[in-house]
Amino acid sequence: RAVANRVHMFVTSKDDVYVSFDHLGILQKYDASGRLQWEEAIPGEQAEKLRNIFWSNATDKSKYGIVLTTSYSGVPAFFVSFSILLDESRDRLYVPLNDGSIYVADARGKPLQFLKQRGSTDFYNSIAVDRLGRLIVSSVWKGVFLIMPAPRPV
Repeated sequence: RAVANRVHMFVTSKDDVYVSFDHLGILQKYDASGRLQWEEAIPGEQAEKLRNIFWSNATDKSKYGIVLTTSYSGVPAFFVSFSILLDESRDRLYVPLNDGSIYVADARGKPLQFLKQRGSTDFYNSIAVDRLGRLIVSSVWKGVFLIMPAPRPV
């Protein structure tokens, strides 16, 4: 029931489970039997800033991104991440962040890159990868986008 425990999950074809904690910016992987394989915090200054906003006592967190008040807790919850996707064919994790960027990691949660938007920032609340490796994202305000070409690790 704690707001910080809200998660998104992705289940692989081998029944491994990848978890992203919405408000903490923490990623986990569990094997098919439910054993924790690893846990990683999304690294970097931008993820740390988003985590700090979540834990702050700021009265208007909305100026930093999306804030929702959960009906069962009544607590204004600032999101760090929105979802998680593993592109199994390329062993790439994609995690959209509240600042409009997308965190890209390998299948072990180790960082590869951050994809940043140009121009006005929009928030991606879901993400998919097509067979060519291109990202397809749904935007909170602007619809669905195809991000081309497929991102390459830096």
